[in-house]
Amino acid sequence: MSQNRAALHIEANNVNAAVLDYLLQAGDTLPVARVLGERGIPFLFQTSDPECVARKHAGALILPKPYRPDQLTSAVYSLVRETS
Repeated sequence: MSQNRAALHIEANNVNAAVLDYLLQAGDTLPVARVLGERGIPFLFQTSDPECVARKHAGALILPKPYRPDQLTSAVYSLVRETS
């Protein structure tokens, strides 16, 4: 999903939380993170370069790759619990 499509999707739907892969073939997901942050939607980055994400988006929740499925499940549960 392109960054513009992601922003439109966020705008048009009831998004409670999001998991972003930091780097994509077309660039990074920082613009999408900004949209989520502006709307108060909790999110996390999954990435193999946590230091880079921390420098570019201070305070972001980061799930370093590789991770176990239970770590992702726990992180998403925490994000969704924040919205309830």
